[in-house]
Amino acid sequence: MKLTDAVMSVGFDYRLGDFQELAEPDSLLRTMDRFRIDRALIRAGDSLASGFAESNRRLFSIAARHDRFIPAPIVVPDTAAETGESEAFIAGLVEQGAMAAWLMPKSYEIPLLPATIGPLCVALQAHALPLFLDRQEIGPAELAQLCSAWPELKVVLCGGSHRMERWIYTFLEIYPNLYLGTVPPSYTNEGIEHMVRRCGPARLLFATSYPLGDPAGTIACLSYAAIPDAARESIGHGNLEGLLKCVH
Repeated sequence: MKLTDAVMSVGFDYRLGDFQELAEPDSLLRTMDRFRIDRALIRAGDSLASGFAESNRRLFSIAARHDRFIPAPIVVPDTAAETGESEAFIAGLVEQGAMAAWLMPKSYEIPLLPATIGPLCVALQAHALPLFLDRQEIGPAELAQLCSAWPELKVVLCGGSHRMERWIYTFLEIYPNLYLGTVPPSYTNEGIEHMVRRCGPARLLFATSYPLGDPAGTIACLSYAAIPDAARESIGHGNLEGLLKCVH
C-alpha cells in the first residue's frame, strides 16, 4: 500500500516539549522510511512563534532540499496589510511550490466572514489550492459557512475526536467540497469502515499529524480496515494526489 501523508509538521513546536528533534527534517525522513510513507505534505510547526511569513520561508527552503516533502504554507487574509492582494499572494505561494495551504482562524484571530476571508478564498479557489484546517481552529457552524460560501474550495478538516461523528458524516453528505483526514476515523472502532460505508472513500485522506500524532495507529487501522483494496489505495494516497494534481 502506497502512503502519502496529508499532515506532517516540521520545525519547532512548543507542544513537543523536550522532543523537538522529532520535527527536524532528517528525523521526519527517517520516520517516513520506517513506516514506508512515500511523501508528506508538510506544514510549519512554528508559525505562531516566528510569524507566518518567516515560517513559510523556512518551509519552502526545507521542501526545496527534500523532494519527498510537499509544502503547505500558512495563509492569512490581507486585512492587516500583511500579504498584499490575495490573488498575488496565493499565486506567489503556488509559484514557490505550494500544493495546499493551512488557515488558523482561531490562533490568528481571523473571523471566517466574507468581509475578512472572501478575497483569500476566491484566490484559493482560482488556483485549486486545498485549504486545511485543524478541528481546534474551527467550529461546525463556521465550517458549514465556509463550505457553503465557497463551494469550489476544497476544504480538508483534520484532527478532532470521536464526538465529531455526531455531525461530520452529515456535513460530508451535504458539502461535496469537504474532505476529512484519517484522524478521528482511525481513533474509533471500525471508524474507517463506517466512513467508507456511509460516505465512500473518495474524501478521506491518510493523515498522521506526526510528530504530534503516531503513524503506527493510523497505518494499522487503514491496513486492516475491512474495505476493498481500491478504497484503501485511494485513502492512502490517491485522494490526496488527485487534489494536488489540480493545483495551478
